[in-house]
Amino acid sequence: MHYNDLNFSKPHFPLYRCLNGSLFNIQIYVMAIPKLDEKNMEFHLDMYFRQFWHDRRLAYGANGNSPVRKIKHADLKKRVWVPDPFFVNQKEGRVLDNPADNTLFAIESMGDVLYSSRQLVTTSCNMDLKNYPFDVQECGLEIESFSHTTDEVLYVKHILVIMIMIAF
Repeated sequence: MHYNDLNFSKPHFPLYRCLNGSLFNIQIYVMAIPKLDEKNMEFHLDMYFRQFWHDRRLAYGANGNSPVRKIKHADLKKRVWVPDPFFVNQKEGRVLDNPADNTLFAIESMGDVLYSSRQLVTTSCNMDLKNYPFDVQECGLEIESFSHTTDEVLYVKHILVIMIMIAF
């Protein structure tokens, strides 16, 4: 099976529906918080950002006869429809691509899709420092779809954070 053989249309949204729109899972695995900047009220994340969804149009082994269980190829993300999440409170960010493209795009035989990328993200965080040095800050990562409403897209977030103690 070659990924050129898949039958799909990139611009069209998957029609699989749940209660409040199409279901997309997001998993964030924070590997490090390399910098916390109280002056500029921001924090930096080094993380894996993974998206999972089902697109039945991409199924190629529905009858169980395909010897291929998973197709992995970086160019697939350019050829099929992908969600368009963005970080609302992001100041800057980039997908790591050194020494190679740090993304994984895979389609399983039943149409389950995984899109994973390693990212460096700087986000804003309103910090209350009046009790410093005995304060505790809670900084979030707000995720929304860029072009779809909540009636169309439902993100289910799973955030895995390595416990990091920051001492000053």
